[in-house]
Amino acid sequence: QYGNVHSPEIVNRSCGLALGAAYGDALGARYEGLHLRPRPDRVRMGRGFLFWRRPGWWTDDTDMSLGVLIALAEHEHSTLDEVHKAILQQWITWYTKASKIDMGVWTVRVMRRVRRITAPSPEEARTLVRELRRRDHEGGGNGAVMRTGVVALGYLGKPALCYESALAVAAMTHPDDLAVQAAGIWAVLCERAVSTGELDLASALALAPPEWVARFASTRRPGGNGPSGWAVATILDAWWCVTAAQEEVGAPCLDRAVRLAVAMSGDPDTTGAVAGALAGAVSGARAVPAAALHKMHGGKWTGHRWTADDLTTLVGTIIA
Repeated sequence: QYGNVHSPEIVNRSCGLALGAAYGDALGARYEGLHLRPRPDRVRMGRGFLFWRRPGWWTDDTDMSLGVLIALAEHEHSTLDEVHKAILQQWITWYTKASKIDMGVWTVRVMRRVRRITAPSPEEARTLVRELRRRDHEGGGNGAVMRTGVVALGYLGKPALCYESALAVAAMTHPDDLAVQAAGIWAVLCERAVSTGELDLASALALAPPEWVARFASTRRPGGNGPSGWAVATILDAWWCVTAAQEEVGAPCLDRAVRLAVAMSGDPDTTGAVAGALAGAVSGARAVPAAALHKMHGGKWTGHRWTADDLTTLVGTIIA
């Protein structure tokens, strides 16, 4: 599925996607659960106010993305279904071994049931999720989006396949059609950004249902796009932050986009991660502040404490 990509610009932007997402997540983790936050220019990476995380410790957003990256790296020549099964198994391991203190409520509900199935297939997971939806009328949360941006790295130059894969990955835990579509759109935005260095909204919307054109056309400041935690509101909030940062400085600006997302959205770590993925995919790894790179860490559920260097190495394995 993956092509051999040797362009230094592609490598830089690929690493920027993963590192930008982790940076936004780690920066926003300090403010998770708080209603009041400082102005964007005063947002700082530090110990979490609510969950008491160490400075730079990313959340479940990046942990689940890490599971996707590991599966992509280990199944380079596999079918879509085999890759998705590997991702699902990584998530089961994550759910079993990671701290559940701030996992998404819906994701916990799903994973608690999925892990009871012996060697579950992606389709079995999707069926279970749809059954839960009929009972609980939920499943539209931004957990569908926060970890699918990195799906793009498995399908560079193939936006249609990227969209298909992201839909399937999101649907393993989230049954809501809009949430799943939001994940697909964002993954393609990230794929186009890595592949072309541009914010190519038109290509992403061309693959999605037509009503998404109006949604993006009427995007407002964070807080005006729908309730906090909703997948649709999250990608619209993140899109506003990325494009507003670019307009402010006349070029893609990862740090500014992430700070806007953390300070202005109702879900700082997740919107920060989602905005950071796209901004990083456009700006590249070099745009991540050096001080943050030294602090970022997580992924202990794998049995290893992951750092920014480890993420960079893993991304290189996928796209080499």
